[in-house]
Amino acid sequence: MASVRQAIDGVDRALALAGVRTLQDVLDGAAGQMAFTMVLLAIAAGVTLVLGAIGTYGVMSFIVSQRTGEIGVRLALGAEPGSVAGMIARQGGLVALAGAAAASASHLPAAG
Repeated sequence: MASVRQAIDGVDRALALAGVRTLQDVLDGAAGQMAFTMVLLAIAAGVTLVLGAIGTYGVMSFIVSQRTGEIGVRLALGAEPGSVAGMIARQGGLVALAGAAAASASHLPAAG
């Protein structure tokens, strides 16, 4: 920095220098800001993932609680527990896919 100041003083002593930084300092500042932004984005994504998992659990729990009698009858009549669990998971997956499709459709730009 001293050599830069001397060179500018050699050209015109009336010029004022303020906020002089090296290019590396500017790049480090930009990289730090980008890293901070990425950390905030990762935190938001994590919270979104947790909320989505809680919502999916809630929907599946509701579906199973509404169909407890039906599940008991199926098992009493000889259905395999794995096939009953697969049926519940499949139907819950369809509900989750329908919700994801509705959410995706709501974010599409309007035609026209």
